[in-house]
Order: sequence, then C-alpha cells, then structure tokens
Amino acid sequence: MVRSIILFLLPISCVALSSIAIPNGNSREAAISNNNAAATTDLPTDTARPWRVALNFGRESLTPFWNSWGKSGARLPIVVPCDFCSTNLILPQCDTVSYTDLDGAETKAISGGDWSVDKEKHILKFSLTLPEQIEKRDIVLQANSQLTMEGIIYSEVELQELNQAFIDARAEEWKAAEVLDKIQKIRDAPKTWNEEKGVWEKVYYNEPLSSLASKNLNVFRKAQERKRRDALRPSPKDLSLNSGNFPGFDCKVFLGATNGIIRDDKSGMVVGSWTAEPITVTSENTKR
Repeated sequence: MVRSIILFLLPISCVALSSIAIPNGNSREAAISNNNAAATTDLPTDTARPWRVALNFGRESLTPFWNSWGKSGARLPIVVPCDFCSTNLILPQCDTVSYTDLDGAETKAISGGDWSVDKEKHILKFSLTLPEQIEKRDIVLQANSQLTMEGIIYSEVELQELNQAFIDARAEEWKAAEVLDKIQKIRDAPKTWNEEKGVWEKVYYNEPLSSLASKNLNVFRKAQERKRRDALRPSPKDLSLNSGNFPGFDCKVFLGATNGIIRDDKSGMVVGSWTAEPITVTSENTKR
C-alpha cells in the first residue's frame, strides 16, 4: 500500500520541482553584463569632480559705497553642489536652488558655466547663471544674472613645498641667531674668581665690531627671507577644510576664497563671497 502511494506522488513531485527556476551561470553572467553595459552608458564622457559651492550674497567691502544695494546688512546663503568637468564646464548637480525668504521657502532655477585656473598665480575662476530673479529684502539679483566667482587654488604638493621652504628659511634664521646668542651669553656670563689677584673678575668677549655688524646683518637677512616665504603660503583659514580632486591636477587640491568674491557681470558689482568643500562618496555615505 505504502509503495503504491509513493509511486503515485513521485510524478507530482517531479512536476513541482520542474516549475522552480534554477539560476545558471550563463544567466548570471548575462545579468552582470547587462548591468555593466547600463552603467557604462550612464557614465559621462569627461571627468567630473564634485564640490559643494556655498554662495553668500550680501554687501561686501568691495561693494561700491555709493550703491545702496544690500545696505540693510541682510545675507542670502545658497548652496550649489557642482561638478567641475575636465571640459572646463561647471554643471550644477540640480537645475534648481532653494533658499528661505521672509515669505518662506523659495526655489529658483540655476544653470552652469565654465571655469579656468591660472596655476602660476593660483587663481580659480568659474561662473554660474541665475535665469530667474532672486530677491531678499534689498538683495536683488536680476533675471539672467551671470555670476563670476574668483578665489585661490593650491594642490597638496604645492602646499607641502611652500611649507617646507618656510621651515628651511626659519631654521636658517634660528641658526644665524644662535651665533649672536652665543656671543651674548659669553658677555653675560657670571664673574669668575681670580686666584692670583684674589678678586672676582668678569670675562669680556671682544668681538670685532665689523664681525658683530656682519652677523647682525645676516640675522636680518634670514628673518626677511623667512617672512617672504611665510607670505607665499596661504593661511589655513582661507582654504577649504578638506582637499578634493580637481581636473588638471595629479593630486588633490584645496580651494579657497581669500578675497574670494562673487561679481555680477552685468553691473560689474561685487555681490557676495563664496566657499567650497569637496563632495566625497564613501561606503559610510551609502549606508542606510
């Protein structure tokens, strides 16, 4: 009886098992190939380096004093995540920007522009366009305003070289100053007991006047070189907190807004300042 039941259920189980889709190596490879093809299609033809550009509109020290623009002291901050492309284009990652006005949240359109770098002078320039008028109190940016941002750019290698040159110049200054310190210590040495005369005597170091003047001049020259080297270095507070990739550079760079300005190309007036930080995508950013 049991044997008859088993024989009866065997065809049913075979049919049930045959209905289950069993993945094979060929189908998996085909799926991976399709995904890779789709990813390759979505990739841009040029290299894009993402940066978070923070625009801060308002009256600046370079804004003409006779112009009443922004005299209330109001500020209008707008954050624009952008891609700096190797084709010298800068493209906002979104075609709109948002900010808060007295009436609440506002959303306006924004479009990209181009960028340029003068590596010898460490100057970065890039432009963005506002197709719609943006207004907050007495801060008014007319429709189709083209904005040009200017700041500084330094690669990590350049900063290391500048810092090392400053350290070397400072070491040379200290070395020259030690020679004068040694002479001064001998002059200021305590009195010694003279057994023959039975008195305390002070030992004087008779440095020739010409030699002393030459050593002081050497210290002055080394100090001036140290100051010159220091002036060539940008201040850390004027650079981005982190370094990021940028087209045309073999290493990461720091962007800075030392005297960084936003200029309205129509009026030629300075209408704000800006800063930038690199956008980094890591496994931590993608965790949910």
